[in-house]
Amino acid sequence: MSPARRRFALLLALFSAFAASGLSAASGAPPPFQNDFFGFQVGEELRYVLGPPGELFGGESATWTIALAGVREEPGQPAVGVFDLAFERNAPVSVANERTVSMSSWRSNARAVINAYGFPLMVRIDAEVRSPGGRINYGADYEYDGDSFDATVTIDGLDADRNVNIPNHRRLDRDAPAGLFLFMPPSSVCLGANTTLEGWTGGECDGRFATFANPGLFSLIMPTLYEGGTGEGEFLVLMPNRSGRARANERVLDAFRRRRTDVAAINRSSTLFERFSVKFEQQQAQSIELGPRTVDAWRLEADSPVEAIHVDSQGRVVRIDLEPQPDNQRRLHIRLLSRTEY
Repeated sequence: MSPARRRFALLLALFSAFAASGLSAASGAPPPFQNDFFGFQVGEELRYVLGPPGELFGGESATWTIALAGVREEPGQPAVGVFDLAFERNAPVSVANERTVSMSSWRSNARAVINAYGFPLMVRIDAEVRSPGGRINYGADYEYDGDSFDATVTIDGLDADRNVNIPNHRRLDRDAPAGLFLFMPPSSVCLGANTTLEGWTGGECDGRFATFANPGLFSLIMPTLYEGGTGEGEFLVLMPNRSGRARANERVLDAFRRRRTDVAAINRSSTLFERFSVKFEQQQAQSIELGPRTVDAWRLEADSPVEAIHVDSQGRVVRIDLEPQPDNQRRLHIRLLSRTEY
């Protein structure tokens, strides 16, 4: 069998599996969702963790969850799915000098309303960052108005509004709407603790909420990946931001109170949107390790900072491999937990 025929056979087999699971391509009429949405059952929760354990520093951890809270249907309107997201992370950071190490923590909860094409109609998040310098509460709210997003970013009760334009993309259809997805490509620099000459740092995400590095969100992109029948594509993704850095300090709050320039800076389209490309690397599934077990999955090549994405026959992401950390070459991944590990 020629390589082209092998690729076509792979896509056909996987697309058939997706259809049997309630998934459908993003073109044409939206699929008829009832008690499921893009393969998620109402009330079902998926949980992912940062690993492997042997690569993590003492006290370092990160957990993501995604659950379908419900499916909303109105007469004459396509169904929308309501997803609840949560994120928890702990990492060591240096205090005063590199000999003193303390822990920083990130906690957040989000809700996203996604239409039948995978387009985020509404995203709302509340987050708390605790560090040796104190605590800051962040919030962000993005609502699609038919052309762009009305965004509100909050720091400790102080908020600022902004209209966020969506950059053009060949898949983007503002009327449907379609062609934009909620997902932050995860990176080891953002999610892993780093050791530098100055000591420990908790990771740098450029103001982006790591909540949306949830692998479950990429599963919503999978039907569109098969739309062209090639098993590869470039996707425009929305990455909601918070104002200021993870380190809680008065300087961030003072700047916000005086000019609110932090909000303006982080709501620029260049920081909120990214083009992310993936393509199938294998013609058949291979066994990969997921903690104490192995599963059969297909490997997708992906743009930096992701090294590979592994999906099962239902289009569910089971593991994302990150590029090595620049400072210490740690090879981190995010993997799906089995229910016996909860």
